[in-house]
Amino acid sequence: MQSRILKEISTLSTEGFDPILRNDSCHSIIVKMKGPTNSPFAGGIFTLQIDIPSDYPSAAPKMTFLTVICHPNIHFEVLG
Repeated sequence: MQSRILKEISTLSTEGFDPILRNDSCHSIIVKMKGPTNSPFAGGIFTLQIDIPSDYPSAAPKMTFLTVICHPNIHFEVLG
């Protein structure tokens, strides 16, 4: 299981994302990503936290934007 997650994390690196393992655990990852070109988010850098459950891939990862972002598909909640 852990090797699958680490392989998928390494794929993120090759696709232009910058993943960082939290607490040396592959179940909690901080990812920095660039805003898509030709969009209102172009030029921005956005930080997400990805929490991968222990029963992955049967259960989906939970993604949370740490960067405040206004988008209709993203629930706005200030964490802190």
